[in-house]
Amino acid sequence: MESKGVVTAIDFGQTKIVALSARVGWTGEPSIIGIGISKSKGISKGGIVNADEAALALADCIYQTESSSKTKVEDAFVTISGANISSKNTYVNISTEGADRKVSREDVLRALAQASQVSGLEGHKVLQVVPRGYTLDGGKTVKDPVGMPSSHLALSAHLILGSAKGAKGIREILEAVEISPLGLVAAPIASGEAVLSTADKEIGVVLADIGHDGTSGAVYRDGAPVHTFYLPVGGHHFTNDIAFTLGLSLEDAERIKVNLGNAFPKSIPPDERIDLEMLGLSEKRKLYRKQVCDILKERAVELLRMIGYRIREAQLVNKAPAGLVLTGGASCLPGLEQLGPEVLHLPTRLGEPDGMFGLPALIRTPAYATPLGALRWGLKHTEKPARDGKVFSLNGHRPSLREIYDKVSDKLSDWARR
Repeated sequence: MESKGVVTAIDFGQTKIVALSARVGWTGEPSIIGIGISKSKGISKGGIVNADEAALALADCIYQTESSSKTKVEDAFVTISGANISSKNTYVNISTEGADRKVSREDVLRALAQASQVSGLEGHKVLQVVPRGYTLDGGKTVKDPVGMPSSHLALSAHLILGSAKGAKGIREILEAVEISPLGLVAAPIASGEAVLSTADKEIGVVLADIGHDGTSGAVYRDGAPVHTFYLPVGGHHFTNDIAFTLGLSLEDAERIKVNLGNAFPKSIPPDERIDLEMLGLSEKRKLYRKQVCDILKERAVELLRMIGYRIREAQLVNKAPAGLVLTGGASCLPGLEQLGPEVLHLPTRLGEPDGMFGLPALIRTPAYATPLGALRWGLKHTEKPARDGKVFSLNGHRPSLREIYDKVSDKLSDWARR
């Protein structure tokens, strides 16, 4: 099939690194052609803590993607998340430069560049500029002003801020495996691309992506994000609560949570026993399912109240009629959808990515919302020229993991000597 181009997205998740490649066909519709998944190593709370391990995990992920797509990955859109992510809104005004006084693409790029120039961030930097709308000559507000007559262009934008050191670490890992970043995408913005509709974003919605170590979130209004946040509570904390309270190992607590957990224990009979032997656990004592679910509910209520605080902080109470949309791997805990309305008085639902051609059912789940959304973001915002991608034969020479390790180690040694 003739192709207009190939776009790749990489998600540095809390438990896994995912790379997805899509080719845009002559109809303009994208289809997934490459998938790579490897266990996250050297990454904690969205930051690089061990460059060697992180680079090798990424190299393995990219190797899988290239093998399945038969297309060389040279560049990618990359997600960024973690405790250092924050946001602010800004407003800039420029004069258009065209002789015909129509807004050009260059005018838009100048406005975006000006919006990213923020002083006094103290170790942080602007990672992403998300346009909220463009106002023409102080009047009409539009989403895409290119080609419209106007002598002045005002941009309202949402800025994603993050650690300059963290962003540098991710770029160095990408450099180690010879991949150029086309842009950084905040994880909650990426997830929103995958699970929120245009109508959700217009009328007002809250997104919460519950990961292993923490929860990334965004509040949308009038079609764009107005507030982005990170909360230090994730799926691991639910598991840890069970382990600590009941004196279990983390492995046994995780197995019980995944198989029998529920954050809305009202429907759980108080005398329902947990069959530990059926779960493959060596414990011989009696455990009741409601005990476990009561523990999970306490942590879930805490998380939902933290989300509610962020909604109030953004001054959007009663301004999100589309409700709360939960996504991410830990959002699949049963009962969260029922507990959300009770705690926040908001309709609550699980956000599952809609289909994309070539996407396996296994990946069409909330756990993969971020990489799928990053891919959608890349397909919408890429400035790359149309291309088929560099295709290579899998029958030819492919680097072994030892060769990848040697190359990565050499690059990391070079950085250490700088």
